[in-house]
Amino acid sequence: MSEQNKHKRPKYTLEFKQDAAKLVNEGYTQKQAADNLGVSLGAIGRWVRAEKGPTVSSTKKNVLNLTDRSELLRLRKEVEYLRMEREILKKVAVFFAQAPPLKYGFIREQQKNFLVTLLCKAILVSTGAFYAWAKSPEDTDKKVLQKLLEVKAIQLFEESK
Repeated sequence: MSEQNKHKRPKYTLEFKQDAAKLVNEGYTQKQAADNLGVSLGAIGRWVRAEKGPTVSSTKKNVLNLTDRSELLRLRKEVEYLRMEREILKKVAVFFAQAPPLKYGFIREQQKNFLVTLLCKAILVSTGAFYAWAKSPEDTDKKVLQKLLEVKAIQLFEESK
């Protein structure tokens, strides 16, 4: 079959599929619903089975209804996004490990948005060390800037090799 003769399968919204299945469940035959909506009989059958939910079968295959399937896909995308975020945070933690004052400065800056204990756990710092650093008499802003400059100088040196 050539590219031009291939039939593209139409995409239907979740609401459309649910409404079509509801028609059959309320008394229409699958054939009537398919003819009235202009969809294939096979599609209507799949949607009706999906809406009825899981059935007991010899293969014990889990069948999700349309809403659950949509939610599962959304959650899988969210999990993938969160995994990428976690990988980024791991790389950031390596960077911060080179400069503890940067970690502490970051925690101090973000403590108005998040709990200090969660921040410390996320970037692998003990809360006691953070609070000790925060109470130190030295000018903490100067320490952060100095350490940032040191880390940047080391990075530039490594990149120039």
